[in-house]
Amino acid sequence: MSSITSLDLAHLFIKNIFSKNGLPSRIVSDGCPLFVSSFWTNLCQQLKISRDISTAYHPETDGQTERVNEILEKYLW
Repeated sequence: MSSITSLDLAHLFIKNIFSKNGLPSRIVSDGCPLFVSSFWTNLCQQLKISRDISTAYHPETDGQTERVNEILEKYLW
């Protein structure tokens, strides 16, 4: 299995996801440690994307993260 750098992953996101769906102004996460990784931190800073952490059982964000993850998995696989 080959490895991928965070820079390569950023290019894949821009080429395959953001270019087709537009650049988000905000990404909401459930606080997953991967979301606060250096990849997400650098990507969001460079593209000026706001990152927000949802709280448990908050009616406006409950389930939103799972739906976004489903969409991302669809594009990544």
